[in-house]
Amino acid sequence: MSDSFALPHAQRDQPLPAPIAETAVILRTVDARSVRSASSVDKYPAVDLDIVRTRAGFDALEADWNALFASAGRSEHMFLTFNWLWHWANHYLPASAELAIVIGRRNGQLVLIWPLLIERTAGLRQLAFIGAPVSQYGDALIADIPDRAAVLDISWSYVLAASKPDLVRLAKVRADATIAPLLKAKGFTITSSEEAPAATLSAAPTYADFEQRFSPKLRKNRRRQLRRLEERGPIEIQVLAGTQAAADAAGATMTLKRAWLNSRGFVSKAFADVRIDAFFGDAVSSTTRPCGVAISRLSSNGECADVSISVTCKGRRAIHILAYALKFEKVGAGNHHLEMALQSAHADSIEIYDFLAPRHEYKMEWADTVVSVSDHALALSPLGKLYADVYLALIREGIKRAIKRMPRGLTRFIAGAHRSTHGVF
Repeated sequence: MSDSFALPHAQRDQPLPAPIAETAVILRTVDARSVRSASSVDKYPAVDLDIVRTRAGFDALEADWNALFASAGRSEHMFLTFNWLWHWANHYLPASAELAIVIGRRNGQLVLIWPLLIERTAGLRQLAFIGAPVSQYGDALIADIPDRAAVLDISWSYVLAASKPDLVRLAKVRADATIAPLLKAKGFTITSSEEAPAATLSAAPTYADFEQRFSPKLRKNRRRQLRRLEERGPIEIQVLAGTQAAADAAGATMTLKRAWLNSRGFVSKAFADVRIDAFFGDAVSSTTRPCGVAISRLSSNGECADVSISVTCKGRRAIHILAYALKFEKVGAGNHHLEMALQSAHADSIEIYDFLAPRHEYKMEWADTVVSVSDHALALSPLGKLYADVYLALIREGIKRAIKRMPRGLTRFIAGAHRSTHGVF
């Protein structure tokens, strides 16, 4: 490299990988000076890197972002569409946060987007994905260019030098994510890991063929549950999107979900925050910036029994939120609704029906594949290392394990105390 830029201390002694020597890179530094980094003989055209730090800058990317997603986005990138993150920014972008969206252009065309931000957590500068808590997979978007690994690598070094974080926390990264090899190479620690089950609908020519994967006993049990549900009265399934009725249904879904959480004694930070109601209300009703969100509602004898919120993108449909009225828990409304949803997805030529993480047994009844989804952390300062090693790896995960082992009565008591103290649902 003919020129260089300052790297954080933890990165200074790490040599740049060989592919970077083949890629010319123009770096926009923090004070807007341009530095050109290149080998003596550039094999590929230069990449112009920059960081978008403002909401106005994010909004200005809309057309280019959509074009890059259309050509390079995969179905599992459904939470990286501009429209999804635009709705997120309307409701969740913290006033104290600093956007750090890394973009790369080659010959003026956008070829790279890392949707990141800087947050202050426990006195630390933390680099993380934008999209929490509603985005379920995190990754970067990059065009199908021959030197994509080199461009990702140099953009990674660039954002560290420009943002100077104490800690990097990249949550919900699939094992097959674009950035997964880079995170492994850079020495990230996996702080927690779950599995996301999915059903491969495209493998079955008809839905009847898809059903053959289930045992006769399981199919018989579902028919029995359906008869019990039909005894209550007529069953109706309604799919809503792009209307005010859809927004109203989103609010009702959150009410059902919170009632279920209360009944189990669970405390959910995401559902304790009413911004989730507004986010999904806007996302499901928007016609100017739709993001594939729809609500399916099953009614029994005119009464809402089960509701689901899904996201569809490029042949994948992910079931994001499931909720049911507690009185219908024993009659199999959820199972019947899910079966109808899968049948509808197959009719819509959906290839993958994604249940998202975490893995549950009811999901595995339908799924034929799973993928690991992990949270990754990299400490870049002594304080960041203390936070990662003590809080993330020990305390946080230890609390999660302890809660899972608690009797339901005790978790319900703790949840009630939390609600009375913090005033949430």
